[in-house]
Amino acid sequence: MVTPTCTTNIEPDNRGAFTKMKAHNSLRFLVAFVAAGLVIGASPVRAALTAGEMAQLGVEGTPLTPMGAIRAGNADGSIPAWSSKPLSPPPGYKPGDYPDPFANEKPLFTITAKKLHAISG
Repeated sequence: MVTPTCTTNIEPDNRGAFTKMKAHNSLRFLVAFVAAGLVIGASPVRAALTAGEMAQLGVEGTPLTPMGAIRAGNADGSIPAWSSKPLSPPPGYKPGDYPDPFANEKPLFTITAKKLHAISG
């Protein structure tokens, strides 16, 4: 009777291949980690505003808001000019009340389930 034996495909020359592969992958990870650290470490370089750009920023009397947005509204008036003054509360406001800021607006159109197929089709 023949007894089965267990054999491996690893020859004596290839026994360290797995260890070499692990070491190579670890080295690749270390290089990537160091490269990422260098990139992140070099990021504190910042752009600075010129004196002319700084002069355009301000709370009042400048073309740009303190955050750098254009102060003027649009031509048709649907977007008002920016102001640093707070808005006054609507008539009838009581402290702790949450009034509807759009109470006087009329809807431009209404989408219903019946109209949805006509619009999307």
